[in-house]
Amino acid sequence: MYLTRSWTEWYGESKQLNNKYMNKSFPMRANFRLAADSVLRTLGLESVTTPRMANNGTMKYYDPGSNCFYSISEGGYVRRYIKRGYRCGGGTNQYQLNRRIQTGHRKTTVLHNPLEQLGILVSVIDKYRVEVLVRETRRAAFPYTVKNC
Repeated sequence: MYLTRSWTEWYGESKQLNNKYMNKSFPMRANFRLAADSVLRTLGLESVTTPRMANNGTMKYYDPGSNCFYSISEGGYVRRYIKRGYRCGGGTNQYQLNRRIQTGHRKTTVLHNPLEQLGILVSVIDKYRVEVLVRETRRAAFPYTVKNC
């Protein structure tokens, strides 16, 4: 049996959900930036934010423990950047760390305020460092296994 809803009804519901979960801008105040910077430096991350990124409202950090980058943007996105090896063509893989929800026929990213972004980032950093540690331990224990990129 086919759905009896028209396209305009579906689009209206989708638009309401997008408005509910996707506020367009979350301005980061200077005191929040300083607090977030001190928290991330306490975790051992190094700030690699350029002046242009700072003007655009993005904070970017390098994690030497897991050899990857993390960024928080004023638009509400939290991302991880992992450098690929030369065997895989170089470049970086970008992973969006925000939660996604199903809205109609597509997935929508849930954008968060800066405090929620920082919470997501801290939990993801902790989880990913454990994954990297386990991976390195396995490589040391089984050095003759085939390595992926």
